[in-house]
Amino acid sequence: MAEGAILIIDDETGIVSLCTRLLTRANYEVEGVSDPAAGVDILKDVQFDLLLVDIRMPGMDGFQVIEQARQLQPDIGVVIMTGYGTLET
Repeated sequence: MAEGAILIIDDETGIVSLCTRLLTRANYEVEGVSDPAAGVDILKDVQFDLLLVDIRMPGMDGFQVIEQARQLQPDIGVVIMTGYGTLET
């Protein structure tokens, strides 16, 4: 039985693959996508415990994804990932 369900949204497919592989090995049910809009669509249909999301993505940034995720699944936990960390973000 899985520990929980995690959705990964990052425009870099390598990051999605790496996180998916590591979390699956740790016995989590994992879905990963590289298109933020597709990730939001998945949130409309599937319940998740945790969202791992990149901040900087083309088309829709991570903050927009989080806003929509909170509307669709108010109790979802969120972890923000970025390779461009600043004090502002």
